[in-house]
Amino acid sequence: MQLWRDQQEIIRLYAFYEGPGQMWPTPVGLDYTPNKTLINHTKRLIGKVAGFMFGRSPEITLQPIGDEEANAQRVAELEQHVRNILEANRWHKRLLDAGRDCFVGKRVALKVAARDGKIIIRFRPSVEFFHDVTLDDEEQLSRIIFAYGMNECKEPENQRIWVQSWRMEQGHCLLREGVYNGYGTAMSEEIRDADTGLDSLPAYVILNEGMTSDVLGNSDVQQMKELQNNYNRLVSDDMDALKFNMFPQTVFTDASEDSMAAVKISPGALLDLQTDPAKPDAQAKVAKLESSFQYSQRYQKSKDDLLKDMYALESCPQVTEEYLKTAGISGKAIRAMYWDLQCRCEERWAEWDSALQWLVRQIVIQEKAAGICDWTGCDYVVKIEHLYPITDDEDEERKLDMQEVNAQVRSRRSYLDKWQPDADADGELRQMALERQQLEEASYGTETGAGFHLV
Repeated sequence: MQLWRDQQEIIRLYAFYEGPGQMWPTPVGLDYTPNKTLINHTKRLIGKVAGFMFGRSPEITLQPIGDEEANAQRVAELEQHVRNILEANRWHKRLLDAGRDCFVGKRVALKVAARDGKIIIRFRPSVEFFHDVTLDDEEQLSRIIFAYGMNECKEPENQRIWVQSWRMEQGHCLLREGVYNGYGTAMSEEIRDADTGLDSLPAYVILNEGMTSDVLGNSDVQQMKELQNNYNRLVSDDMDALKFNMFPQTVFTDASEDSMAAVKISPGALLDLQTDPAKPDAQAKVAKLESSFQYSQRYQKSKDDLLKDMYALESCPQVTEEYLKTAGISGKAIRAMYWDLQCRCEERWAEWDSALQWLVRQIVIQEKAAGICDWTGCDYVVKIEHLYPITDDEDEERKLDMQEVNAQVRSRRSYLDKWQPDADADGELRQMALERQQLEEASYGTETGAGFHLV
């Protein structure tokens, strides 16, 4: 029951994220249609955070354990093999999409399968799977069910739902797969409790900012809902106020009924304004009544404060022209601006790192089980390097690297590989050695009077 309620909540969160869920009911009894303007900062902010965290794919490397050369060579081959598999699975795009799904829907499932001699890697959103964990370890999956509807029928007996169920039983991973109706009755079962040969489930559930013993995670959308709703209503109310007050009204005082009937509002029109005969002591007048807005500054401040709070909840900086004029656009200023967001991403990487390390080892396990290849003899550690799209001060970094070269704590070869990756490093080093030798010979010749002179 708890999982069902959670699934309903996630569906509402996705609707809010996409926009339609941000709509609100129209009050009854109004003599006008109120404005409803949706400015979806929630989707934009989540996209910014996901882009910052996953816009550059993390660098996955395998470091061999020990000094054995054969193991090191084998681990290097495995690392390249893993890179090829990730590239074949369009890893960068899938990771970026999964990040957005995780921030919206509380969690995603990372799924690995060997099919037709290939490794298939997929992320599934929280609305497409259910999972159970073991009683003594909330990080250990005991069962996971993937499901999605194949049609949109309302009658349960006519519904068709594809279901793939993995569960552990006595140390063996069993698979069941088939098509069922809305009552759970099997329409067809392609696989029924087949032993996969695996000793664990081929899936990993990644939680978004979960706490101890949490198996569901939390949504970034949930914490921004109230601010987003207030923002939309504020903008919509302002549009209504502008609509009802932007046009001046013509006011006639003590005018006769006949002259009022002859009034024409058009460019260059003449007005024959006559006083009402019933008011001999009065004088007919006409004037324009215009509204002056007195709340514009308060409105702008309220709107800016709401947006500022939304950015703060996501630890995302508001990069404005005024801020750049004040802080500058150096690499240090940019890094300081994104420091809070980077810290929050590092907290999230604590969960994602474990998933990516599991992924590498699961590739090895599944390839052996499927008879594709055997890498189980490799002894290695999986390292994950987080890459963020932050501008650096390249000139300053070059100077620091050159100082390390001059202090002999960095090799010239390392400097060339970093700053001139397309150049022939060996050729450059030979040329530098030759020029240094020529300078030394020229200097020696000048000192001994051998006729060598430096110009």
